[in-house]
Amino acid sequence: MTTEVKSNQFTQEEVQSIIKQVLDEVIGLSPYNYNDSLNWNKQAVEQITKRLVALNRPYKYIVNSSLLQIGSGTGMNVSTISYWNKATDRE
Repeated sequence: MTTEVKSNQFTQEEVQSIIKQVLDEVIGLSPYNYNDSLNWNKQAVEQITKRLVALNRPYKYIVNSSLLQIGSGTGMNVSTISYWNKATDRE
């Protein structure tokens, strides 16, 4: 039995691909730096949201990102962005 995906549905692979592409472009292999992470997180959530909206699917979006330093450091940065159509979505 095959599972058919409707054109307005997301697949996990599609969303993961968008996220990976954006994180590779924004952060790449850069080591964690708290000051840089502020901008990285902002750029990442904005670009992920922009690319999801560009898919032209009938959804509202909330993109949440947490950047954590791996190892002995304690660095962390969190960012969230949401998107909806003001003309058709209720507040």
